This record gives sequence, C-alpha cells and structure tokens, in this order.
Amino acid sequence: MATREKIREELKVHFRLALAYKGMDSSIADSLSISSLYLLSELDVVIKVDRELPECPYTKDELLIGAYKEAQEDFVEAGYVATAPLIKEETDGN
Repeated sequence: MATREKIREELKVHFRLALAYKGMDSSIADSLSISSLYLLSELDVVIKVDRELPECPYTKDELLIGAYKEAQEDFVEAGYVATAPLIKEETDGN
C-alpha cells in the first residue's frame, strides 16, 4: 500500500473509532480522513521518503565528485531529508 493511501486509511480508522466511541455515525469517517489530508497538505505537511542520493551531474573529476559526496553526507548528518507532498498534485499531461 502506498504511503499516502496508508495515511488515509489510518485516519479513516481513527475517525471511525472516535465517532463510534462518541456514539456518532461513523459513516463519515472516509470524508473526514480526506478532508484532514487536504488540511494537512495546505499546512505544508510532507511525507519523508527514502531515496538514493543523486550522482554528481557536473563533472567526471574524481576530486570534485568526492567533495560532492562529502557535502551530501554533511546534509544527511545535519538532518536534511527527501520529502514528497502529502497530496499528489494532479498533472494535466503537459
């Protein structure tokens, strides 16, 4: 299951349980989970993703490539991560 779908499903389960606990109609749990995802997306919440670090695109010089890789490692150690939007933007094919 994709990360986005898993998040939506977990939200739906949470809302269903919370609504049932309060004795309310839990059939709106799906709508609440989707609305919550859009709200979180508007608040710039992102998903942390795993990916390989890109190769040095600028040169074939081994010294520069080594410096590039060291800089990448410094960023990772400092806490920089790859992210993806919580809501995948629809593309129009262009």
